[in-house]
Amino acid sequence: MAQPTRFRFTRLLLATTALAGTALAQPAPAEPEEQSQDVVTLPEFSVNTSKDDSFVATESTSGTRVATDIINLPFSVSVLTEDFVKEFQLFDLDQQAPFFSGMAAGDPAQGGGGGTRLRGFSVPYFRNGFARSQAPDSNSIARTEVVKGPQSAIYGRVSPGGVINYISKKPGTKFASGISNVVGTYDYQRISGDITGPLIPGKVYYRVDAAYYDFERPTDFWFNRTTNVSASVTYKISPNTQLTAEHEYTRRIMQGGQAFSRWTRVANGITITEGSVFYLPDQELADRLARFSSNGALSRVTRESNSSYLTLEHRIAQDLSLRANFSYSTREYFRHGTSTPATWATNPTTARQNVLNTLTGIWLDTTKGIWTGDRAGAHQTIDYEEKGFQIDLTKKWDGKIKQRTLLTFDVYGNDQDQKTWALSGTPLNNALNALGFTTTAQLNAWKNPDPLNPSVSGYYALPAFDPATWSVTASSTNTFKRFYYGSLLNHTVDLMNGRLSLTGSVRKDWAEFDVSQQKGDRQQFTYNTGANFHIINRAMVAYGNVATGFNPAPQFDPNTSELLGNQESFGGEIGLKGLLKNDAFSYTLAIFNVEQDNEVTDNPDNPGGSDLDLPRYIPGATTRARGISLDVGGKVTSNLTLLANIAWTDVRIIEHASSPALVGTRPTGTQGVPPRTYSFAARYNFREGALKGLRLGLTYQYAQQYLRITGTQTATTLQVPYYIDERKEWGAVVGYAFKKFSNGMRLDMSMNVANVLDERKMTVAAYYPEGRTFRFTTNLRF
Repeated sequence: MAQPTRFRFTRLLLATTALAGTALAQPAPAEPEEQSQDVVTLPEFSVNTSKDDSFVATESTSGTRVATDIINLPFSVSVLTEDFVKEFQLFDLDQQAPFFSGMAAGDPAQGGGGGTRLRGFSVPYFRNGFARSQAPDSNSIARTEVVKGPQSAIYGRVSPGGVINYISKKPGTKFASGISNVVGTYDYQRISGDITGPLIPGKVYYRVDAAYYDFERPTDFWFNRTTNVSASVTYKISPNTQLTAEHEYTRRIMQGGQAFSRWTRVANGITITEGSVFYLPDQELADRLARFSSNGALSRVTRESNSSYLTLEHRIAQDLSLRANFSYSTREYFRHGTSTPATWATNPTTARQNVLNTLTGIWLDTTKGIWTGDRAGAHQTIDYEEKGFQIDLTKKWDGKIKQRTLLTFDVYGNDQDQKTWALSGTPLNNALNALGFTTTAQLNAWKNPDPLNPSVSGYYALPAFDPATWSVTASSTNTFKRFYYGSLLNHTVDLMNGRLSLTGSVRKDWAEFDVSQQKGDRQQFTYNTGANFHIINRAMVAYGNVATGFNPAPQFDPNTSELLGNQESFGGEIGLKGLLKNDAFSYTLAIFNVEQDNEVTDNPDNPGGSDLDLPRYIPGATTRARGISLDVGGKVTSNLTLLANIAWTDVRIIEHASSPALVGTRPTGTQGVPPRTYSFAARYNFREGALKGLRLGLTYQYAQQYLRITGTQTATTLQVPYYIDERKEWGAVVGYAFKKFSNGMRLDMSMNVANVLDERKMTVAAYYPEGRTFRFTTNLRF
């Protein structure tokens, strides 16, 4: 197993300790404030992110780009607060996903934040309203807001499922700092620190958050070492003007990825491809194969990003406000390792048996089978550059009828340069010869690593990358340049003394694409409109909306060079929502239906694209998602807090030009989602008596089994369907908040147990299950 590097851990520990020392040196007030409030000049562009143990947020900026009561938004909005994320150790979006209704989690083991789907569709990421190609690290985030349904009239290009908008942490008005340390199963260690307060009282405020975490998994060689640092400075130029600068840096180093390792057997002359190797009849072999990473211990994936933001807020008049945002981000992805021989043959073909015979004396056991193919060298780099500008002008209209207008103009550019190489055949043999693999047996041993002997096969040297000998993989080498600009007009009206809220948005977007020297452009008009009617004050509100969306998937036809059109969506949602117990408890019941068309398929009139005068691809498919979801959350009593959801999501292909047999079926592959999900999280705080300071928490997650890979059959082969297993998982937390010390310092300690019942199911991306895990957290606030 890979041993964690301690250098960055030690460096960050020293840094956060220094923060703590600085904090202790501060003169404590007689009655210290429990929370440093965010610096706010224009409340119409901000939401209150102060700590609240109800887990409930009553405002959102994600629904209309300005702060609005969620109760008055005509669509479903879900929010996870920083308190909730930290309490239940949900630092990755894929860990948070089960607590958003209708959201299907990806796999946190992949480390890229991808794979999450909302209402059956992929989910775009935003940070403070700016599009991002990758989710930010949770260390810099105050809350995660999810707005469901087509939202192109607000955000431009998005998927029909909805959007995720991360709200970053902001400088506080009062001095505050803290450090946190987490240790646990699989060498888990996480240390973080934060500090905020005034640099120049009344004028300049700052905030710095830093985190380093390092942990492993039961998968051989797997590790994740991540450093995240974010900093922000706010300058209150005047009572009506504020300027905020932010920067975030993230570096993540991991061992190479995993694949869906399946196994084959031969019966009655038919080669049968079964499911995951985890379920082989030979359980000892199954366990070893499922844990094995054929990429080896020396394979590396590195992700590094730098993101800068500048926000100017200015009140022009009492009823007229302006916000201007700038963003610039760069991201680098680097992978060097091997391809993955994903299938294990228990009955090898003659050719593979001949390879296996050469491994006698090298492999520990040659009677269990062999991989169905050799591995090769793999190298990939992806460089991203993202830049954007937004300007929002909002006006409140005086009069008997309460109204607000928002006018927005935004620009966004995204450049991507992806290069992929492979090393195989004679060039691979030559490179391996130089590393000491000179005999046929040694070459075969490198190309077919022994899963029963990972301490040897996992540490075989990797050929260095050399563009002169490595071949370019054309299908995965390209450059993308995307440039979008658009304008939005939103108007909101409150009627009947606030009982009826009406809102509508119209937007026009233009897009220019340059895909590997092929250029094209598109434009799109989108709208949404909705209404909220307060049936019983804020306790029961009926709402409904209709909306359109578009999601550019720039692709040029290889035959005609024609740019295929935007994926377009149309949908509606109706439901009930409300706030109870003095706004401490909320619920949202939603019924939705949305369709996305213009999805690309093969052209049935030109199979295989053989006629170069006809398009090879056409926009010939449509996917529909419909369902019901219920979200509840907040304080049940003064001591008991609850967050729960349940969702039924029915996603179907309703049109497919090239494969009509798919009509009526559910999407598979990375587009597959569990039809039914539900979860809850509860926490009980003891506020009086001998147990005062103690808290107990419990979580449960459920996701129904769903199809990942469809089955196929020929005269000589049979591939059985591959399912993602049903997931049932309990979690628990016990914590204790000690009494405040005389110097104002506060100590909190907790223990989290994930997968309490030790359920063992392969993960969504085919990683070996972690089983029951423990984490112990110590928090100090100053």
